[in-house]
Amino acid sequence: MQLLEKAIPGVSANSSSISPGGRSGIVFPTISRMNNMPVRPWTGVGAYPCRSQQHGIGDFRIPKIALTNLTGHRINISEMYPHRGISRSNSCSLQSSWGMYMCNSSTDYRMLIIENMDSDTEKRRLSPVAIMSNSGYIDLINGPQDQSLCNGYSCRKRISTFMAIVQSGQTYQIYFSSTPPRHTRFRLLNADSTIKCVLAIHFDSLQQTDVYANTMYIPPTNRDLRAPVLVLLDQPNNVTLASSPGSNYFDRIYQMAYFAIDGSTMIDIKVSPLLILSFGFPPMDPATFYSTNLVANLATLFNIPPEKIRRVKIVSASNETRNRRQVSSVLLPVKLQIELRDEPRSTSTAVSGVRAEILSNIASTIINRYQTGELQVAWRNLNITNGTVPSLLVAQEPFDNIADNLSIINRLLLVRPPSDCRQQSPCTFQPILIAYDIQGNVIQKLGSNEQPWQ
Repeated sequence: MQLLEKAIPGVSANSSSISPGGRSGIVFPTISRMNNMPVRPWTGVGAYPCRSQQHGIGDFRIPKIALTNLTGHRINISEMYPHRGISRSNSCSLQSSWGMYMCNSSTDYRMLIIENMDSDTEKRRLSPVAIMSNSGYIDLINGPQDQSLCNGYSCRKRISTFMAIVQSGQTYQIYFSSTPPRHTRFRLLNADSTIKCVLAIHFDSLQQTDVYANTMYIPPTNRDLRAPVLVLLDQPNNVTLASSPGSNYFDRIYQMAYFAIDGSTMIDIKVSPLLILSFGFPPMDPATFYSTNLVANLATLFNIPPEKIRRVKIVSASNETRNRRQVSSVLLPVKLQIELRDEPRSTSTAVSGVRAEILSNIASTIINRYQTGELQVAWRNLNITNGTVPSLLVAQEPFDNIADNLSIINRLLLVRPPSDCRQQSPCTFQPILIAYDIQGNVIQKLGSNEQPWQ
């Protein structure tokens, strides 16, 4: 693309301090159909290069999860976010001779660094990354990559570090095109504590995110201050621009991790091991669960310390219907939702504390006992729910994005017996067993993800 000689963005002093080198009065390039200075955004024009997939530009690059609602139905993204590119304020004006927008010194823009700290940062593709502002703009960011050997989407290496220009005083939602990293770092370059933003990362499932501000752990704003360990209350999000850096909240409905950041604070977001169990019960009175010391009994049942159980919630089917008064006198199925986790590390650099393998072993033991029927027997013996035992278990294991519906073994079929066996050595041909549930269906998953039956 050929550029005009006058297309030189000016960089002046920092608008929030007297130190030089800040970006006030910066200009932002856009794209047009003409082979000179760009004058239009990357969508909204029917001609080249907008909406031309061969040039890789268009709304089809927006991460799919950002284009759907909670039910999975596609939404009209242009109604909620009608603008494309870097978010602009009313002070920005189009300079026709430059083909760029110029913003005055009252608007503070800074470079936001989004860095994947996982070990696969050079191998796994996270981009395009959508930066969606509360002013209705969508900016797509693509990180650097090794171009020496590329074939379509496949490149030898790509660094999952993304640089986005953000506006101080805005709230941005961030969507990755694939599974978010377990450890992500955020920084605002060339900024001080007066430059503030609220950021929110979308996760594919309910996760436990630990937020660290300059390596120090910051508890969520909805933490129960009366509890000796981390217990979260069902409270609304109150993270705002006035919140201190690192203030955070996880929206369990939209699966968004909100946190405040300023120019003097480095924020680390770490996903901690979390085990989610959802037991299903036949129609019964939910008040049955409140007649005993439920947490202590569950800890005894699972053979774990009570402080590992961080959340217990009883959900009746009547809570999921609108006409609650019509079904209040009818017993309906009940779900018992349990969350297990460890206490977060005090600093992001600490090596002691949370151990994923411990929670994975607990998950494996619970799943094995449930699928063999041992857990139900122990449940009845402890009389946790007045003789009623769970008939369903859905488990989301640590670091997993999918909850599995587990089946109970009803019978085993020996398809191939062991043969060619010798003393003190494994058989050459191992036995093959097929497990069936009570409906006669083959059970596809036996055991946990980390410790499957073999």
